Amino acid sequence: MTRPLASVGLSETEARQSGRSVLVTSVPVASIAVMPRPKIVGDPRGLIKFLVDAESHQILGATLYCVDSQELINAVFAQLKPLS
Repeated sequence: MTRPLASVGLSETEARQSGRSVLVTSVPVASIAVMPRPKIVGDPRGLIKFLVDAESHQILGATLYCVDSQELINAVFAQLKPLS
Protein backbone atom coordinates (compact mmCIF):
# COMPACT_ATOMS: atom_id res chain seq x y z
CA MET A 1 0.00 0.00 0.00
CA THR A 2 1.34 3.42 -0.93
CA ARG A 3 0.93 6.07 1.72
CA PRO A 4 -0.59 9.32 0.41
CA LEU A 5 0.95 12.72 1.08
CA ALA A 6 -1.40 15.46 2.24
CA SER A 7 -0.71 19.02 3.33
CA VAL A 8 -2.65 22.11 4.30
CA GLY A 9 -1.74 25.67 5.22
CA LEU A 10 1.76 27.10 4.98
CA SER A 11 4.91 25.18 4.18
CA GLU A 12 7.79 25.52 6.63
CA THR A 13 9.56 27.93 4.27
CA GLU A 14 6.44 30.07 3.87
CA ALA A 15 5.83 30.11 7.63
CA ARG A 16 9.39 31.25 8.37
CA GLN A 17 9.29 33.88 5.61
CA SER A 18 6.11 35.31 7.13
CA GLY A 19 8.19 36.73 9.98
CA ARG A 20 6.47 34.65 12.63
CA SER A 21 8.25 32.69 15.30
CA VAL A 22 7.50 29.13 14.19
CA LEU A 23 7.53 25.90 16.17
CA VAL A 24 7.99 22.75 14.09
CA THR A 25 7.33 19.23 15.26
CA SER A 26 7.60 15.99 13.33
CA VAL A 27 6.40 12.72 14.80
CA PRO A 28 6.66 9.20 13.38
CA VAL A 29 3.20 7.72 12.93
CA ALA A 30 4.29 4.48 14.60
CA SER A 31 4.74 6.37 17.88
CA ILE A 32 1.24 7.90 17.95
CA ALA A 33 -0.97 5.70 20.12
CA VAL A 34 -4.22 7.43 19.12
CA MET A 35 -3.67 6.50 15.46
CA PRO A 36 -4.30 2.76 15.42
CA ARG A 37 -5.38 2.42 11.77
CA PRO A 38 -1.86 2.41 10.29
CA LYS A 39 -0.94 -0.40 12.66
CA ILE A 40 -4.18 -2.30 11.96
CA VAL A 41 -3.57 -2.27 8.19
CA GLY A 42 0.06 -3.24 8.75
CA ASP A 43 1.73 -0.04 7.59
CA PRO A 44 2.76 2.11 10.57
CA ARG A 45 5.40 3.93 8.52
CA GLY A 46 5.04 7.63 7.93
CA LEU A 47 5.45 11.03 9.47
CA ILE A 48 3.26 13.87 10.63
CA LYS A 49 4.63 17.42 10.73
CA PHE A 50 2.94 20.47 12.26
CA LEU A 51 3.90 24.13 12.04
CA VAL A 52 2.59 26.31 14.86
CA ASP A 53 2.90 30.01 15.63
CA ALA A 54 5.06 30.16 18.78
CA GLU A 55 3.15 33.10 20.25
CA SER A 56 -0.50 32.40 19.42
CA HIS A 57 -0.20 28.58 19.16
CA GLN A 58 -2.21 28.82 15.94
CA ILE A 59 -1.68 25.97 13.49
CA LEU A 60 0.03 27.43 10.44
CA GLY A 61 0.36 24.26 8.41
CA ALA A 62 0.65 20.51 8.47
CA THR A 63 1.97 17.71 6.31
CA LEU A 64 0.89 14.11 6.76
CA TYR A 65 2.51 11.15 5.06
CA CYS A 66 0.74 8.07 6.32
CA VAL A 67 -2.16 5.69 5.80
CA ASP A 68 -5.40 7.70 5.44
CA SER A 69 -3.61 11.07 5.40
CA GLN A 70 -6.00 12.18 2.65
CA GLU A 71 -8.80 11.83 5.23
CA LEU A 72 -6.96 12.99 8.35
CA ILE A 73 -5.89 16.27 6.75
CA ASN A 74 -9.54 17.38 6.83
CA ALA A 75 -9.48 17.38 10.64
CA VAL A 76 -6.42 19.64 10.54
CA PHE A 77 -8.05 21.91 7.96
CA ALA A 78 -11.06 22.32 10.25
CA GLN A 79 -8.73 23.79 12.91
CA LEU A 80 -7.04 26.34 10.64
CA LYS A 81 -7.99 29.97 11.07
CA PRO A 82 -7.42 32.67 8.46
CA LEU A 83 -3.93 34.12 8.82
CA SER A 84 -3.76 37.83 9.50
